[in-house]
Amino acid sequence: MFRNISNQPIASSLNIEITTLYMDVKTNRDGRPIAQAGNQLTRKVLYINNISEISSCATVSINIYKYLSSDQIDTIEYNNNSLYKDSWNKSIAFSYDLLFLVKLICIIRKVKPYIVFFTDTYSRPFNILSVLYGKNIKLYGVFHDHFYLNKESTSPLFCKVKTTITENALLKCDKLFFTNQNSYQYLKRMGVVEKNLVLINLGIDKNIFNVNGKKPKLFDYQYILSIGTEIPRKNMEYIMKAFALIKSRYPHIKLIKIGHVNFRRDRKLTLRYIAENSLIAGEDVIIHDFVDESKLKQYYGQAEFVLFPSLAEGYGLPVIEAQACGTPVITSNRSPMCELVPYKDLLVEPTDEVDIFNKCDKVLSDGQYREYIIQKGLDFSEKFIWGRAAGIISDFMSSSAQVGCFPDKA
Repeated sequence: MFRNISNQPIASSLNIEITTLYMDVKTNRDGRPIAQAGNQLTRKVLYINNISEISSCATVSINIYKYLSSDQIDTIEYNNNSLYKDSWNKSIAFSYDLLFLVKLICIIRKVKPYIVFFTDTYSRPFNILSVLYGKNIKLYGVFHDHFYLNKESTSPLFCKVKTTITENALLKCDKLFFTNQNSYQYLKRMGVVEKNLVLINLGIDKNIFNVNGKKPKLFDYQYILSIGTEIPRKNMEYIMKAFALIKSRYPHIKLIKIGHVNFRRDRKLTLRYIAENSLIAGEDVIIHDFVDESKLKQYYGQAEFVLFPSLAEGYGLPVIEAQACGTPVITSNRSPMCELVPYKDLLVEPTDEVDIFNKCDKVLSDGQYREYIIQKGLDFSEKFIWGRAAGIISDFMSSSAQVGCFPDKA
């Protein structure tokens, strides 16, 4: 099991959860015991557990953490939620990262880990630590996708500087775990050597996302489900254009959109796209900023299909979650989405609303084909297991640090 070395907040206003070494047995946030720290200086791996609430990196970090069980691994929690809020919080985010980095350096000097593992290779702590300790420790990381280096809200100059810094940090990594072909090609072009690259399939929580247990219908109407934020790469413009075409043929169907909003301007754009396509917000298009995971399974399972024609993704986990719930997914012909479905005839060009409409119409009009797609998706989703991803990571850390860290059974 993990020994948590994260403590009382350095500054409560920054929502910091970095704690000191425990000297007795306690329980972690998930109820598992934290190991005694009598021999705290013998650990070889320091795992930076990103628990930020609004972050796909956090989803990966927390779930891999669950399956890495060893007394030989230390963990420190990184929780910079202000990174995902409006721009006025940028100074808070920067302050958090500086304080976190100071604490991290102190822990590294005391614990002297052989490997430091980051699940967020875009964070300032990762970039700075690679400069300070890149030659003295082994850096392992999970690489999401290069579009994170070119966020829509930043200037070209800032993007160039940030990309250069992050790429230099990535080149210093001893192992980079990637999840799709797009990431692999980018890292190869960047100059990362082949032996440092490791493919992992991510996972989903099979206790939540499954077809077990029929529940009462949420709504008395048919609906299409859209999952995600409303930033430009989520492609709300063409989702609304395509849905307007669907609505013209199937007038009683609705679109339910679930996902938080990063910036107010994104919601304004979504509402504009709704209006421009003669749709009515709240009637034709129903928006929920948040749905609890336990209820999300019902939203997936009772939808006609999930519409996910994203322009770019790091993981695209909703694509797998939906298939595990027995729901067809219509998604982009771009990586990684095209790698996350077994049926290539439902891949769409995300900037062609007619192509999106035609694929949607095929699922809505052909019940037999829909059942075939559902079964293909259910079978395909079985290989996405967090324990398997954690096992691959654990094997590399074990052979490198010569510690026994083996995953629990999936």
